[in-house]
Amino acid sequence: MLPDLHAALTQLLHVKGQIPAEDVDVRFDAPRHAWVSSLTRPTLDLFLFDVRENTELRQSNLQSNRGNGTATYRVPPRRFDLRYMVTALTTVPEDEHILLWRTLVTLLKYAELPVDVIPASLRDLDPPLVAQIKKPEDSGELTDIWSGLEENPRPALLYVVTVPVDLDLTISAPLVLTRTELSRYLRATATTSGRVTAWMRASKVLSQS
Repeated sequence: MLPDLHAALTQLLHVKGQIPAEDVDVRFDAPRHAWVSSLTRPTLDLFLFDVRENTELRQSNLQSNRGNGTATYRVPPRRFDLRYMVTALTTVPEDEHILLWRTLVTLLKYAELPVDVIPASLRDLDPPLVAQIKKPEDSGELTDIWSGLEENPRPALLYVVTVPVDLDLTISAPLVLTRTELSRYLRATATTSGRVTAWMRASKVLSQS
């Protein structure tokens, strides 16, 4: 879900917001000081800082589907709010303001993500994804996030994407984490390297005999 959603948001900003991908990166990292200082290009950062159930949208009644004289029942999807702090990161304050304003207009315009920018896996969600710019719950919410990240506050937007979570969904694909893939690669490399080293040593012994 999240990788596909982030791909869709990236496309939304680049394509619908006409923010050139060759000039501006879209990232989803925590904007900590060391990372912000390492950036070499203007960057729009959507930092996912909170995930919580939207209890106002919770449905308790089973959903039924009738056909051929039979009826099937399913638990209605739960709805969760993904809360992003959206900010523009550049070395020129004026550029930050231009980028943030363009982002604001784009996100406000598309309460539902356009079909042509979202992956197929997100197109048939029921209910569909909805998104909105929201007012922080308190005046210091975003400032507190900056403080927790030990970074100087910058202008930022609170962007909330509400996604359905189907409790009847069967998970069949294995969980693949970036760190896991890297560990497997390093183990494979080390094993291959060890074999090559052993072969070179054996060849050297044979050549001396």
